[in-house]
Amino acid sequence: MSSNRRKKSLATAAFAALPSEATRIGDGYPQLVVRHMAAVYQRATVEFTLNPLHLGSDAGARLYRVLDPTPDAGEVLTPERRAATVDAAGVMAEAGQRQLCVTFGPKDMVYLRPGGVVCGAAAPVGGLDPGEVGLVQRDIPHEEVN
Repeated sequence: MSSNRRKKSLATAAFAALPSEATRIGDGYPQLVVRHMAAVYQRATVEFTLNPLHLGSDAGARLYRVLDPTPDAGEVLTPERRAATVDAAGVMAEAGQRQLCVTFGPKDMVYLRPGGVVCGAAAPVGGLDPGEVGLVQRDIPHEEVN
């Protein structure tokens, strides 16, 4: 493993292990906030799944599915679920070259950028959500072209 990759991996593990104020899943947490550009954020509630074919975003990008490492934990936000969520968001940040924030509670969040993890004091607020203002078309029907 390269030195840079190992540092990033250790940093991700350290932030994922921080104690969570939200000990239960619900009330909109955990949540993934994707920064598209200044003051344009898209929010998606994180859902844990056992089906590896259903990972990632839904069509409307209001839900982001992560593989559940502790399916028997019920609605408890376990350290393993935190780590899986941060890891998935880190992959998404690298692949899309975007900034992301994973919020586990009102004062419990992890910011991810391409190339690293940073700690933030507050979740992104304000701005536009492309789905809410009609910039992103949802549920595009499939039509056959003749």
